[in-house]
Amino acid sequence: MGTPISLRVIEMADTSYGVNHPLAVKVWTRKMIHEPYRSGWFSKFVGDDSNSLIHLHPDLQKGPGDTVYPMLRAQLTGDGVQGEGTLEGSEEELQTSRDSVVLDQLRHAVRSKGRVSEQRVPFSVREEAYIGLTDWFTVRKDVGLMNQLGGNTNITNTRYTLNNATRAPSTNNHLFVGGTAEASLSASASSAFSLTVIDRMVTRAKTKANQPVRPLMIDGEEKYVVFIHPFQKHQLRVTAAASGNWLDIQKAVLQGGKINSNPIYTGAVGEWNQCVIHESNYVPGGSGSSGIFANTNIGVASVYRAVLAGADALQLCVGNGYGTDPAWFEELFDYGAKLGVACGWIYGGVKAQFTVNAATEDFATVVASTFSPDPS
Repeated sequence: MGTPISLRVIEMADTSYGVNHPLAVKVWTRKMIHEPYRSGWFSKFVGDDSNSLIHLHPDLQKGPGDTVYPMLRAQLTGDGVQGEGTLEGSEEELQTSRDSVVLDQLRHAVRSKGRVSEQRVPFSVREEAYIGLTDWFTVRKDVGLMNQLGGNTNITNTRYTLNNATRAPSTNNHLFVGGTAEASLSASASSAFSLTVIDRMVTRAKTKANQPVRPLMIDGEEKYVVFIHPFQKHQLRVTAAASGNWLDIQKAVLQGGKINSNPIYTGAVGEWNQCVIHESNYVPGGSGSSGIFANTNIGVASVYRAVLAGADALQLCVGNGYGTDPAWFEELFDYGAKLGVACGWIYGGVKAQFTVNAATEDFATVVASTFSPDPS
């Protein structure tokens, strides 16, 4: 026999760098991903006349003062005198009423730690500060608009209510769908949001004894705006789809958007019975919310307040030198080493209420409370 051959096994070694190896390269994107927000209702509805949902009163833009008093003259209701009857002694007294809007200032800012800190990151701190503050103020205005129009009196922090206290919906302007109070609404289909609810809101708007809600005039046509919560939109979509009306709702707003250039159509989800429908996360809602949405809590779980709004629904005033957007300021600290970016706005907004025939009522809003739980 020959000499035995010994076999040698050679082990192969792989060069490996683990996730936390000190030489492992970490790459950060140069563009920030921004948390989404629901934007843009407030500014699109602002105008300086009585055909605007948000009526901007310019009285304090060029002069001193902190309060504006919008005034209302009610329609004359007397019988008049026929033929040769004596008119003297049968005159009618003018009925006038006033509201009040108070100005205050709201500001916010972002400040960089310094140039060395900014050197360490691949994005512009200045640019992100501007974007972040723009989003912050846009949300704050929209939250304030919904809290005011929906009469969310649970929120006493006026930083979330356009610098003015909110007012509860007046009795003749508040519908409880399928119940007599928000606490009495239930999961019954009779308390859900539907096209019938919109029809009821329109009917109430037109037939209120003291103050019918005056619609917006868009190219000679009378329109209202209805704000609904996403959960209410889900209920509407399900019921309208079952009846074959959902496509009609969407087609109507598309046609309206082409015929009318008015911004009330921008972003609308549909139109029904003279109402341009907008969806808003900030419609006052039930309990159990968190973060910014907690500021729109009306304290009754699964109940949300849809709002029909007409002309002059919200009264707005701004301070001297301000427009409908906040002003911007930049400041350098510590010999130019640290940058601060701030925005501020002097303004006030309140849901319109006037007294006519000894009754104080919401002037241009109708609220419908429905039981609209999270469908997910």
